[in-house]
Amino acid sequence: MAQKEEYSYTMLAKLLIVFLIVHLLAVITLILMFSAEHEVASNTKVPVSSVWCSGKDVLTRRCYFKNLCYHHKEDVFVFVHGAQSVRQGLPRNRQEALADLTGGVEQHGNAKLYFNYVDIPEKAVRKGNLSSTILPDKVVLFKRFKPDNLMHVVHDDLLPLFFTLNDLEHAGARDYRVFFVDDYGQSEHLDLYRLFRSRTFPNSHHPLLKSTVKAEGLQDSEADLICFGTAAVGAPANTRWYQYGFDRPQGPVSNIPLSGQNIRSFVEFVRSGLEIQKYDIDMPRFAVRVRQKYPYAVFFSRKTNRRIINEADLIHAISAEFKLRVVSINFETHSLAEIVHLLENATMLVSVHGAQLVLSMFLPENAVVVELFPYAVPADSYTPYKTLAGISGVNLIYRAWENKDSANTVVHPNYKPEYGGIIHLSVEEQISINETVPVGPHRCCMDPVFLYRIYQDTIVDVASFTTVAAGALMERERRINSTVNATENAEDLVPSAVRNINCSFLNQSGVFHIDWDVPWNLKYLGNKSVQYSVKIQKMGEPTYTPYYTPEIHIEIPANEKGTYYVWISSQIDGISGLGHGIPGKCINL
Repeated sequence: MAQKEEYSYTMLAKLLIVFLIVHLLAVITLILMFSAEHEVASNTKVPVSSVWCSGKDVLTRRCYFKNLCYHHKEDVFVFVHGAQSVRQGLPRNRQEALADLTGGVEQHGNAKLYFNYVDIPEKAVRKGNLSSTILPDKVVLFKRFKPDNLMHVVHDDLLPLFFTLNDLEHAGARDYRVFFVDDYGQSEHLDLYRLFRSRTFPNSHHPLLKSTVKAEGLQDSEADLICFGTAAVGAPANTRWYQYGFDRPQGPVSNIPLSGQNIRSFVEFVRSGLEIQKYDIDMPRFAVRVRQKYPYAVFFSRKTNRRIINEADLIHAISAEFKLRVVSINFETHSLAEIVHLLENATMLVSVHGAQLVLSMFLPENAVVVELFPYAVPADSYTPYKTLAGISGVNLIYRAWENKDSANTVVHPNYKPEYGGIIHLSVEEQISINETVPVGPHRCCMDPVFLYRIYQDTIVDVASFTTVAAGALMERERRINSTVNATENAEDLVPSAVRNINCSFLNQSGVFHIDWDVPWNLKYLGNKSVQYSVKIQKMGEPTYTPYYTPEIHIEIPANEKGTYYVWISSQIDGISGLGHGIPGKCINL
């Protein structure tokens, strides 16, 4: 009986222990659930944002963000406000766009090309209303303008990207990735955009696109916010040489900021990125047809529209008249790398007006560019490639040939409207377009008269073409044989400031004798003509008197007693030197 009672007490104790353990576990579970409900993100780093901007307006402003987020479902950029957020240099009017995303294309106030963000408080992420993931990459936000056209790709996208990333790298920030925040996706010339690849992240050989950025957030592919630890916004608006006519007829921009040196550095970047070896006539890198041991011309052949009908006759004439081998190329038969390789050493490039002519920047100095224009299309009205060739330091010889004979043209009224077709228009409108010769001034981009004429096919008058080309080749020979080296005469070779200005009053002749040291770097700038500007001003007088001399001394009449200040600067080939240095002092007692 005693054994049975002992057994009952033992079982009771065990049941009590189990009961207590179960209830303890239940309490712990409730505590954890309560904690999780009120602090979902307690162990998640909240991407609190900050921004620093400089620049006076949307076209000059550049901004750098910490933890800028992209909400891929809403297609907006998000700034997460928290106690640690910094906002510096923002416009006072929050409605104003923050920065331009295109490098100043057209500067015509298209809000779709500008950047701004939306605000959310930090607690929206911390409480779990929005989930987030942070990528380690540094990104530059950019919008492509027209990535299906090579001229636009180079002029509007690649050049500003090149200088944006250069500026960042020279400031000590390396390996930014490009994030294209447009809707173009995998564009035709994506390989050119891929030249901007990261050296640090081996998987970053391509730009980020809207369609691929979510896949980059591998930590949490379902996150609402993809946040970037560092993001830069705003490309330089000073890499353009041409405006396309959105608010006025197209033409060169005023005060072109680019130099030949800028263009050549970009060309070298592309050549290196495409892994094109320096030209070697004995290196069989490419097929035999693209290896030329003798001077040659390159002819761009268009196969679908804007064709040269008698291109075989034209090629034969170039070969016979100028003793040049001719290589006919197009994008169907040659890769971009092969085309660039050919252009690097060509004597002459011949092409009908079109985007492919932007590749003339890869030609060597003193090469000839002959641009062919269809009937009724005035060359002086469409000058993107003439302007490129004329940029100081590019040193190309440009000529235009125009078809003046209406019998040498083939029109295509049945083409699609964007390719010059007019069959969809009324009979009266078709007659008017046919009678409008030449094409008059117009704005971009769907003027039916311009499209109708620019997409004509052309029979080139060989005799008039060879006259134009011969004049250009004669200019080439003159430049090559000239004692003046075009490269040395390029921009940016300026003398340093004049120093050690001495002035003494010669009582016998009543003049100030002034002399000075030549600019320190003059001996390194070659055999150049130097002119000195000497400005003398009497103390207390509002104006100065200028004098000019090629010598490093001058005598100036000292008619009145008093103290005078003298400023001296130098000029080489019309380019002014660096400032006036420290002024000299002349005293006539």
